[in-house]
Amino acid sequence: MFTIRKDQLDALEDSWRADFYRRMAGRLREFLPEQTAPLDDAALLARVADGDRRARRYGIETERGIVQFLGLTFMAGPRFDEIPQVQAYLRFPDLHPDRKMDILVDYLVKHPPQ
Repeated sequence: MFTIRKDQLDALEDSWRADFYRRMAGRLREFLPEQTAPLDDAALLARVADGDRRARRYGIETERGIVQFLGLTFMAGPRFDEIPQVQAYLRFPDLHPDRKMDILVDYLVKHPPQ
């Protein structure tokens, strides 16, 4: 019987996560070139990792939802989710996390922060 040990699973997870962060950083550079230009690759990857952890606190786990959350960290500020009204919205239990992100992104596109 084939058994995968926890340390092997952790190594696979770390590898997958590093690849995911690189892809997310590439998408951010593509779609938000002005906002990401001041960051070198290491700083952008650190920002992606922080945003990923923050997004997951709100149940945002799909690639689409995470990239939207990351985009908002550049459009509305790296800690936009700490704004009490935004935090209450993100914690609202009656909407799927991806739907919440769609609504929030649509709102900010129509009403950009000053």
